[in-house]
Amino acid sequence: MSQQLTDTHCHLILPEFSGDLDQTLERAQAAGIGTLIVPGIDLPTSRKAVSLAESRSGLFAAVGIHPHESEGWYQSAASELRELARSPAVKA
Repeated sequence: MSQQLTDTHCHLILPEFSGDLDQTLERAQAAGIGTLIVPGIDLPTSRKAVSLAESRSGLFAAVGIHPHESEGWYQSAASELRELARSPAVKA
């Protein structure tokens, strides 16, 4: 039996993947990748990562604010990130 790999950082929520997400996931599976973690880089992309991860088997989300995006950081974002992190689909 072959071992499945995990891709710990794949931005599947970016526009580049919107047209071929299913094919991308099929290629990953064919390459032996059984789990993919989709990171958010700010609050909107964290929401999208959680939504995508909740809708697909083998996908999980990481929520947060990337340092390059931290200028717009505000306290209410921390509250929403904590709420997003409660989803079983969030692993980081």
